[in-house]
Amino acid sequence: MLTQFALSLAKPSWHHLCARAGSTPCMPLCARCVLTPNGREFSSLHEQLFGRPLREISDCQLAQAVAAVSGKMCCAVVCKGAADICSDQGAEPVICDDVGSLKRPGGLGDFLAGTLATLWLHHHRDAKVDPCLVCSAACAVVRLASLRACEVKRRSLCAVDVADFLAGAIEELCPSSKSDRLQSAS
Repeated sequence: MLTQFALSLAKPSWHHLCARAGSTPCMPLCARCVLTPNGREFSSLHEQLFGRPLREISDCQLAQAVAAVSGKMCCAVVCKGAADICSDQGAEPVICDDVGSLKRPGGLGDFLAGTLATLWLHHHRDAKVDPCLVCSAACAVVRLASLRACEVKRRSLCAVDVADFLAGAIEELCPSSKSDRLQSAS
């Protein structure tokens, strides 16, 4: 089932997911699934779920659309764009509009997914952590890492360059204490 899910996400159409979502009021994908569509993918997903396309809409309307999709899909959704909009199962959206690089090369979504998985796993033990905040934190880390990479690489920035700056971005946004570093080393 997970393979089928992964394959359906790789296709440009969200038909598999939407067909299942339309058959039940709430389609749980898995316990803690996060979809990370870009603007075009999100628009397609929204249209297939609700039967109406997203045309030129305000940021507020987009945030409400992200909440509606996450509620319908029963999972977290991070809509990537000029501002990243996060919602978990229809909850109030959280917007990450931190400054990132002026150049947004393709492939940053892979870093977002990896950072998100890392932060999610790190905070999984704490059931009180809001999934939207974890998603927003991952967005902030990738935006900061891409900004730092752009400061060095400038116009030649490629997505792979961002990898060198992820650890520094995490440390800058969430400094670990000296005792945490010592425990990790032992």
